[in-house]
Amino acid sequence: MDLIEFSTWYKSLNFPKGKNPWSGKVYCTDCSTSTIIFTHENFLVEDYHLFPNAIVPLHSHPFETVSIFLGGSFLGYKRDEKGKKAYGADDIFAIGKVLSVGQEHGFTVGPDGATLLVISQWDNLDQRNSATIIYTGPTMGPIHDKLLEQFKSTSSE
Repeated sequence: MDLIEFSTWYKSLNFPKGKNPWSGKVYCTDCSTSTIIFTHENFLVEDYHLFPNAIVPLHSHPFETVSIFLGGSFLGYKRDEKGKKAYGADDIFAIGKVLSVGQEHGFTVGPDGATLLVISQWDNLDQRNSATIIYTGPTMGPIHDKLLEQFKSTSSE
């Protein structure tokens, strides 16, 4: 099953929750909170709440993702071979629109905040974790810095 097939299957089940080996851990940054709500084989689903007026800098992840926009307001960015490009919810947050491995992307969140599901596909199940900490690029601020440092110290033990 590929990422689009899994996302379609997951949506057809009405976005179930509860199959979560992380026991409801909440990942907090300067711009968002998230929790892993479902896993199946090499797929992971994370529920994201982006804070009102937050700015998430361009960053990337070492896995493919599909995101499903649930509500709120924001303007997103991704860098392609031609440079930085803006997009709205309809341009990227739909099943069938995949952010590839290493694709730089970021967000400017509107006054209402925003909620989305991020669905990722992992080649290595041992590395599978929150996109908040498996993250390359400028951090979202001191809270995110601390979270990344905690993850780095526990993953090296």
